[in-house]
Amino acid sequence: MNTRIAHLLVTMTIAATAVSMPAVARAETPTAAEKAQILELLEVTGIKQLMGEMSGMMLSQLQTMAADVPDSKWDELKPRIAPSNLIDMSIPVYARHFTSAEVKELVAFYRTPLGQKTINAMPAAIKESMTVSQQWGRETGNSIIEELKGEGYEVKAPSRPPHPGARP
Repeated sequence: MNTRIAHLLVTMTIAATAVSMPAVARAETPTAAEKAQILELLEVTGIKQLMGEMSGMMLSQLQTMAADVPDSKWDELKPRIAPSNLIDMSIPVYARHFTSAEVKELVAFYRTPLGQKTINAMPAAIKESMTVSQQWGRETGNSIIEELKGEGYEVKAPSRPPHPGARP
């Protein structure tokens, strides 16, 4: 996998994990000041840039899928794919999960040398951890299955859910 794409996927995973953590209940719309703080967080962590790259990758993929569409139509559609749309949709999510003070602390942290190292090193660490996790799951699962079979237990193959596009 391309390093830049891996970095993009891991960074987005980190962001998704951060915003899915238990939240302080906040139903209100973020203030202009909170929006600015969150935008600063997205900038300092590189998430804003990655959202721009995602937008470009999406446009490129769509253009590949629909090669006969003229440039004038793509020019008409580009505003819908603009990264600002994703950023605007993400800001309230961050506001629901982080207080203004927490966003301020996160920005301060990510501006430190350790914060920058975290941004740069975390994608590789997560990728390596995923590889180790897959290996562990495969080896441990196979070992347990063999042990159970050796003791005379019946072990059935896991049932797989039907493919989303499959018909019943």
